[in-house]
Amino acid sequence: MMCEKEAWFFGYGSLIFDPEYKCQKLKDWCEQPIDGQIERGIEFLHTSKSRGGAPTLCFDGSKRITKGKCWRAVGDENIKRAKDYLIKREGKIKCIEVTLFDGRKVKAYCGYNDPDLKGKSAKEIAKQALESENKACKGRGGVTYIKNCRCFKITTPMINEILQEIDNVRE
Repeated sequence: MMCEKEAWFFGYGSLIFDPEYKCQKLKDWCEQPIDGQIERGIEFLHTSKSRGGAPTLCFDGSKRITKGKCWRAVGDENIKRAKDYLIKREGKIKCIEVTLFDGRKVKAYCGYNDPDLKGKSAKEIAKQALESENKACKGRGGVTYIKNCRCFKITTPMINEILQEIDNVRE
């Protein structure tokens, strides 16, 4: 009898509203996602290469609560495919502790990128988001990404200020 293994995957940004990017589907290898949270803050501090240089979410070093989705993969092959997908999509992954909606604590893999925009103002991040709209595939630029985050109730300390700066430029 084979020993069944499992692995968890945590998404806190576009994995919530865009999990099927480039026809790769976490749902092919994992169960329906469930709610979870981590004690790590996020902010728009990473430059995405696949979104035309858009500012995207990454960990900011704070201890704020971040809510997200957790996918569970069972079996060696499903775990390998889900990990490979996450690495291809995010670049780097790391294992972190996640608290599931029912209170269980599990170790989960998640995207982990360097905060290369740390120290930038909301105005500078908004400018970068606007510039990325022309470079990215339709609907994948920084303004769209930030607005999707707000629509899916993904909050950060700077999100409203960044969106206000975007509106100021567009007026």
